[in-house]
Amino acid sequence: MMSDVCAESATAVTAEPTVLLTPEPLLAAFLESAPDAIVVINQEGRIAVANAQVQRLFHYEPSELLGQPVEVLVPKRLRAAHVGHREGYARAPRPRLMGDTLSDESPLYGCRKDGSEFPVGISLSSVQTAHGAFVLADIRDISAQIEASTKIRVLCQNLQEKVAESEALNAELESFSYSVSHDLRAPLRAIDGFSKILRDEYAPSLPDEAVRYLSIVSQSATQMGTLIDDLLRFSRLGRQPLVRQTVRVEEVVRSAWTELSVLVAECEPEPRLILSNLTVCQADPGLLKQVFVNLLSNALKYRRSGHPVTIEVGQTTRGDDPAEVVYFVKDNGVGFDMKYSNKLFRVFQRLHGAEYEGTGIGLALVQRIVDRHGGRVWAVSEPGLGATFYFTIQKGGGG
Repeated sequence: MMSDVCAESATAVTAEPTVLLTPEPLLAAFLESAPDAIVVINQEGRIAVANAQVQRLFHYEPSELLGQPVEVLVPKRLRAAHVGHREGYARAPRPRLMGDTLSDESPLYGCRKDGSEFPVGISLSSVQTAHGAFVLADIRDISAQIEASTKIRVLCQNLQEKVAESEALNAELESFSYSVSHDLRAPLRAIDGFSKILRDEYAPSLPDEAVRYLSIVSQSATQMGTLIDDLLRFSRLGRQPLVRQTVRVEEVVRSAWTELSVLVAECEPEPRLILSNLTVCQADPGLLKQVFVNLLSNALKYRRSGHPVTIEVGQTTRGDDPAEVVYFVKDNGVGFDMKYSNKLFRVFQRLHGAEYEGTGIGLALVQRIVDRHGGRVWAVSEPGLGATFYFTIQKGGGG
């Protein structure tokens, strides 16, 4: 069946030193074992060869197809057009892949013996023999690929819609936070101011209990003012432009440490800061400094009573992404239980009680800044054994 097509250019092949196989059986074996349906078409557009996979794909016995126009494998609605396509290919034959591009809006279709249609991918190649030109068509059912591609497109569309919804909600939240923060400032100033006036000018005529209450009102107003300031900072981070540049991280850490000099002075004995293996990265220097200010202040704030504070800041690389660097801030403080780690980076969430000052927004700021840089942030800790905070940033060029 295949000898007319194959015999023209074949040579003997030695399978073993003492065994010679003729080319026709060898090539026939390759065709019959191929995973795809293969048909060979002559100059008249009729099927000269059909392998065993044709039966699986089209439900025809290979012998039924010999001598039939290849259009028998094409849906009736497309057969007239296919004749023109086939003749055009015969005039300028070349290796060609068709139908496997899943983004095509109009896939190619095959037609089974019962008339049912299915999408196909086809590879075409041609060969010139003493018996004329032949075209070999390798045909694959791509129904599963198209179904998977459709699901992926739907998922991507849904994801894009969710991202757009999330961005819109975040924009509304930031606008709301900014407006509320500004609107709350005036009444807070009034509460704080009038309570101080009452305390300063009318204290002699007020009971001690009333003076104490006024002090609590003033302290609460001050605390609320701090919360508003933090909320404004958190809101501004969503609108602040990100200016990436090559940053020398050690210089940024030292600057952050200097900014925390008041908090450092409160520690007794003096805290020990260890800097190891800090090079450069691509980041917004001001925002990166804020990350280290918050992480270092966190380490200083949650120190263990009676224990000298030791903080190490370093970096490492990840094997799965050599362009990414992982920074860490490690302390020997009170630590925390990892079962609460999912609360760490939420706004106004605190794992420790009122004995430690703070508004619970510092780590949320860290996460927002790292997110804007395309990185990730996480922490590892045990109660009483300190904590290590990690975050990733793209590595910079140079040293």
